[in-house]
Amino acid sequence: MSLQSKYKNLIDSTIDKVIIVVSKFGEIVYLEGKFNSFKFNTDDLIGKNIQDLILEKDSPFTYPILNKSNQELSANLKVTASKKQAVHLKIVYDAKEEMYVMYIKPSSAQYSERRGLEQLKEFYENLLNHLPVDVVVFSTSHRYLYINKIALSDESKRNWIIGKTDEEYAQKYKLSANHIKGRKETFQQVIETKNLIQYEEEFEGSQPDGSSKWILRHFKPIYNNKSEIEFVLGFGLDISDRKKAELEILRNLEKQTQLNQLKNQFVSTISHEFRTPLATIRGSIDLINIYIEKKHLEIERVQRFINTINNEVYNLNNLINEVLMIGRHEAKKTPVIFDKFNYLVLIENIVNYNFPFLENRKITIEKLTTIVDTYFDQKLMFHVFSNILSNSVKYSQKDIKVILSQTDNETRLIFQDFGIGIPENEQEKLFHSFFRASNSINYQGTGLGLLIVKNFIDLHQGSIEVKSKLEQGAIIELSIPHNPKKKH
Repeated sequence: MSLQSKYKNLIDSTIDKVIIVVSKFGEIVYLEGKFNSFKFNTDDLIGKNIQDLILEKDSPFTYPILNKSNQELSANLKVTASKKQAVHLKIVYDAKEEMYVMYIKPSSAQYSERRGLEQLKEFYENLLNHLPVDVVVFSTSHRYLYINKIALSDESKRNWIIGKTDEEYAQKYKLSANHIKGRKETFQQVIETKNLIQYEEEFEGSQPDGSSKWILRHFKPIYNNKSEIEFVLGFGLDISDRKKAELEILRNLEKQTQLNQLKNQFVSTISHEFRTPLATIRGSIDLINIYIEKKHLEIERVQRFINTINNEVYNLNNLINEVLMIGRHEAKKTPVIFDKFNYLVLIENIVNYNFPFLENRKITIEKLTTIVDTYFDQKLMFHVFSNILSNSVKYSQKDIKVILSQTDNETRLIFQDFGIGIPENEQEKLFHSFFRASNSINYQGTGLGLLIVKNFIDLHQGSIEVKSKLEQGAIIELSIPHNPKKKH
């Protein structure tokens, strides 16, 4: 039987298989079959040495192949001088013919390895895309190598950004240069220190409710087997909820601190304000008792003491009322009744009732336009105007002006005195609880009056503005709409 007829029967129906018969000296004596990927030129190969066709996968030398009979191994089939085909090789020694029979078929190892890598890549990408964190891989020159969907949901942007820098990204999509600058500086620190660095990034007003979005970012260097930074892994976690909670806690702590300060200031101020009139009342009563005991009753002197007591009782009553007003306003329980009345009439009544006699000075009322009736709460505005005029009288020994004017929509009132004035650097605190200007410590007061004034003006949807300079007096301007609506 010829070699051709003997070995040809070994070829089955699978076309991707080749049989090569080699002599014990390595000479190719027979070749049958083909691969889909290429065809053999039988005439060119017969008589050639097997080393011209097959190389062991892990060695450039062929001779050890013939010593591996009855074994299976991987090898490379030399297609051309520069092209190789990975194959699965089974060698069987035919002792009768003293020939080596090589069964060859394409190796699936390459395909399996490639497919395995693709599946692994798909697995990791799927994993990274579903993590609740931003994941980005950067080159050492800070170019994007990978970015997951959480970091950038737009697929076209995600494909575009690979190989780009943050500066290119910011320029194309008009992002904040401040964020890009901060990231670049932090990235450079990672390269220089070779350490993991984390920092917080705020995106103001980017949330649906207009609040800020906060991201806790990390840059971590990843090394190769030479201990060199191969790339930098960046990942960020949305900590907006945590930051909101932290800010709320800080605000509450600040409010609690302010509340404690206000309580201490309240106790100190109220104690002082109560102590002074009570001491005056007690002193007046003692003097009256002395006159009674000595039976030296001088009606005029006793009357003066009684007037003093009445004045101090009035002051105490005002102090209590101010504290109660603040409390009601904070609890949003201040009653507001909008009735139709005239601001000019109200001002004249207050001047005539509260300030009938002023030594060497007077309160003048001037109207720039006709003053018609409008809607406002008489009790609240009575307190507003009385408080402002009381301060003017207290801090000024000169004439005081009240100027009224009206437009179609609002009434404007200007109160002007020429007294001690208010330091400019303290004017922003005028409407704080218990605040008193540094140049008013020798004057009686609680620091609640102007706060109450502002609260009542706010209830009328009006505005208040204070202008003042030291030793030049103060101007308080009120603007109040004609038809305020109750909103508290």
